[in-house]
Amino acid sequence: AGCLVYLARKLATAWQAVTIAAINIVTPLVCKILTKYESHARDGDLQASIYIKTTVFRWVITALAPAIVTPFADTASNADKSLLDGVRAIFIAEIWRVPLLAILDIIGNFRRHFLGPRAPDQRRMNLHFQGAHYNLGERYTEMTKILFYTFFYAVLFPTGFFYAFAGLVVLYWSDKFSLLRHWKQGPAIGDQISELSRSYFFGLALLAYGIFGSYHWAGFPFDNSCVTTEVISEEYIGTHNAITAGDEEVKITLSADNVNMKFCSQDMMRFSPIAFPALSRYQKEGEEYMTLEQERIVNLYGWLSIAILAVVAVIFLRRLVFNGLRNLFCHTYKPRGEATDIGFSEVREIFGYIPSIQVRGFQYPLLTCDLSGLKHTGLIGWKDPGVPYSEHNIIYDLPKADETLVTCEEEKSESAEGDCTKLFSIVKEWAD
Repeated sequence: AGCLVYLARKLATAWQAVTIAAINIVTPLVCKILTKYESHARDGDLQASIYIKTTVFRWVITALAPAIVTPFADTASNADKSLLDGVRAIFIAEIWRVPLLAILDIIGNFRRHFLGPRAPDQRRMNLHFQGAHYNLGERYTEMTKILFYTFFYAVLFPTGFFYAFAGLVVLYWSDKFSLLRHWKQGPAIGDQISELSRSYFFGLALLAYGIFGSYHWAGFPFDNSCVTTEVISEEYIGTHNAITAGDEEVKITLSADNVNMKFCSQDMMRFSPIAFPALSRYQKEGEEYMTLEQERIVNLYGWLSIAILAVVAVIFLRRLVFNGLRNLFCHTYKPRGEATDIGFSEVREIFGYIPSIQVRGFQYPLLTCDLSGLKHTGLIGWKDPGVPYSEHNIIYDLPKADETLVTCEEEKSESAEGDCTKLFSIVKEWAD
């Protein structure tokens, strides 16, 4: 993916932005395939795993890759392929990508208008009108990606905060449109993804603002040149033609009071050893290029990055280490809410845990349990109109399954121990 970004940049920054947008579209699909080889007890943990992979990959491709493939001297130049032009193009591409895909809904329209009418039976036709499956982890990634990208280039491109505002507004309305028009109902999950965002990724985005902001301030004016005290030679006095980095021909006039320039590295991230934090004192001797005001702002951002790093490290240690040790030796459970007279089965928005599997090609989940002990079928959470739940229960696909279940119930009623062999999971409800 990084090679594609590099090759696209050699053509134009617009192609680089389009390439990154295309990679961001494919990334969730690849992460979902990788996650299939993992085992998760809850769907929330599964989506959290997808969220972590997608977020890290998108952060690297969207923010880090353009900075790596762009030469340091082209960071803030007037050339067409400068880093600033690329940052602006990526912002625009990402703002338009989400609503454009939501409105077009190419796959959904193809299924509804082409595949659906040509389905051989009603069941398979209904599958094409279900709506697209959405992943909450992927939606969170879109938000954290914009946040990280804005903070990463905040010093170089402060206008990015306005682009980020526009991007988040567009993301909200496009997701709301898709939720009401295109997407089918997703599974009930916990707060794993939101907890990951608050606890880790938001802190990492803020850390990127402090660290990379200090290095960007230290890199000004991004030309790797320092002023000397030597006056230019007489042979250079006059007007000369020169070619810029953008292959543009310009005229340069030199006078007798001009001085020579010399090369000096201004990229502190590539110093050996690396200069961390970015402070003015790390300028190489004899190659000082910062102004007094620049030194002040660099030192301010450098120590600010250390402060942010310390805060983020404390938060990470608290959540990863301290909380784990506390759970081993301390009582940490705290009940939420208050006891009421409302029964569990009386709350229509709450469903029970019903063992089932989602099989490709079936509109409804396949039940894998004995529901004879369930009094309120509303706890299942879905209903196929005009079709009993037994038609969706795969335990009845076994020969004489009905007789086996009845016999098992009779043996349990006659014996307190209930030595009947359990063939399937049992769902039981005790209600008034």
